[in-house]
Amino acid sequence: MGSSIGLGNIWKFPYEMGLHGGGTFLFVYIPCVWLVALPVMMSEIMVGRYGRSNPVHGLQHIAKQERLSSLWRIMGWLGILTGFLVFSYYSVVASWILFYIMQSATSAFVDVPAEIVQHSFGALLRDTDQLLIWHTIFVLMVVLVLARDLRIGLERALLVLMPCFLALVVWLFLFASQVGDYRQALEFVFTFNPQAIDAELIVSALTQALFSLSIGLGVLIMYGAYLEGHRPIATAAVVVMVFDTGIALLMALMIFSVVFAFGMRPDSGAG
Repeated sequence: MGSSIGLGNIWKFPYEMGLHGGGTFLFVYIPCVWLVALPVMMSEIMVGRYGRSNPVHGLQHIAKQERLSSLWRIMGWLGILTGFLVFSYYSVVASWILFYIMQSATSAFVDVPAEIVQHSFGALLRDTDQLLIWHTIFVLMVVLVLARDLRIGLERALLVLMPCFLALVVWLFLFASQVGDYRQALEFVFTFNPQAIDAELIVSALTQALFSLSIGLGVLIMYGAYLEGHRPIATAAVVVMVFDTGIALLMALMIFSVVFAFGMRPDSGAG
């Protein structure tokens, strides 16, 4: 759940929904999750449980057991490479978030017009020194966690960060429903317009479904390797998927409530 719930829900899902008509995107996204992403997710977890190792060695072990080519381990390397490529831009977005966390902590945007807040993002993108500082801080935080043993490092970090994250999401949702235009956000998120469906929307929804659930990165294979043998794979996958979609919807409602309250366009983009 820790790999699935994150920036994909906070930033990318509302971003894609804003670009592709709100509820229309949602009603295409959900079938993509159930019919495409969920079966692949279960398959990756199953591979991890069978291989009981990292993606490379796990696939190599399975190939040997089934008398298949050892070249199957290349798929593990491709997953690791994909994860590295995702991290290369994920870390940039995370550095933006660290910057805005600091701005919020110092009340930099209190009583500031929405136009000024929007311009601050452009100013941040032009300030390469500040971007490098925040990016370096984020990468060092990741390295400090991953350098330790899995259960001491990543598992303990998630045990602390995930409850804090979920509490923050609920608080932001309640706050936005009070100060934002919640009714208009509900209408935008759940209004379906079949005429707006096109190939671009379908591809975006499918891409988001695979991205949000960490498909193809080797993460789910690692999860399966550590999953207890008595726990049903289908149940674990469905629980992760439901939480992932639920958090994404809460974030979309929260963000669009504020967007409409300040008179901004839902398709205005990342900044």
